[in-house]
Amino acid sequence: MDQATLESIAVKVMAGRVAARMTPYLLGLLADGLLQGILLCQSVTWLTKSYRTESAAIRILAFWLMLVGLSFTVVQTARVLEIFACGFGRFLPVFEMGIAKWLVFLLYVTHVPAEMFYVARVYVLSGRNKVLLAFFTILLLAVLSLAMTSMAGFPETSMQWSDTQLRLFSASASLIAAVDICLTGSIVFFLWRRRTGISQGDRLIKRLVLLSAETQLPTSIFALLMCVLDSTGQIWVTPVIVTVMCKSSSVAVFTVLNSRRSIREDFVPRTVDMPPSMKSAFASHPGATEGLQTFPSRIAVLDYSLGTNPDVVEEGDESLSSQQHLYSLHEILTDSGHSPSASSLANSKPEEV
Repeated sequence: MDQATLESIAVKVMAGRVAARMTPYLLGLLADGLLQGILLCQSVTWLTKSYRTESAAIRILAFWLMLVGLSFTVVQTARVLEIFACGFGRFLPVFEMGIAKWLVFLLYVTHVPAEMFYVARVYVLSGRNKVLLAFFTILLLAVLSLAMTSMAGFPETSMQWSDTQLRLFSASASLIAAVDICLTGSIVFFLWRRRTGISQGDRLIKRLVLLSAETQLPTSIFALLMCVLDSTGQIWVTPVIVTVMCKSSSVAVFTVLNSRRSIREDFVPRTVDMPPSMKSAFASHPGATEGLQTFPSRIAVLDYSLGTNPDVVEEGDESLSSQQHLYSLHEILTDSGHSPSASSLANSKPEEV
């Protein structure tokens, strides 16, 4: 179709619904500005306080999310200018997909790597379950395949979308929602199973569960909302949903990284030197050592004063001691790449763990 014909169709579609069709673009730009500011603050915090302690994979992911987040803001601004400045007085730019398809592309190249971060968490928490890893990997590859297939056939305008393209896009949105919900549920489930029976260890579990829920549920909710809206043909709301999903995914990952650092400082076991007076007080307790392995002074996970046995096996799980549970969580917090075995825990000095 020529431009004049498309413009006449756009005028008919927009008749009586100008505010409803235009508002999502302005709200999307506003949401993008707010979330980009939060992402910038989180990025600076991570760079100044956590960068040096992170693994190479985490650094690559973090810099990728920063780059894509900034690119999304640039493209989003260009899209709004295309509609309200360059296309002033016309309705066709609202439906043109030239710039809009890049927003969808940036959504997927942000969301999928962010989900890979959570897949790695599930993999560690599940005891390196390769079946679960393969399951989530296949789902993420399916999301990318559906997204790229639907984008490859993007028409000149959204008014020319075929039913097949709409179904593909809706299927990819549905799969994103399913992956988000499964990952959130898996992390909460495996964290809850890591309860140690030690009060402060369980406090750590609860804090990690709350962190997972707070960071992952918003993206899951918006993914589900996009799925529902796309399946009902209400794609005019997509600009807001795509913006929030893209930026909230990045913000969630940086929130986890920064929170993980603060949790490490509060909960990760470390060796502390005790003054002579305290050493003599602890000398009569079983397991007391020159460098007592403990949590910060206000926390006593290995509570010698109460005679807590750190090797008590959690009820219903005879394969892991409470110490092993704690060190599995230590791996989550530090990306150390391994968890000590029961024998290494028994034979190692505190500073070697």
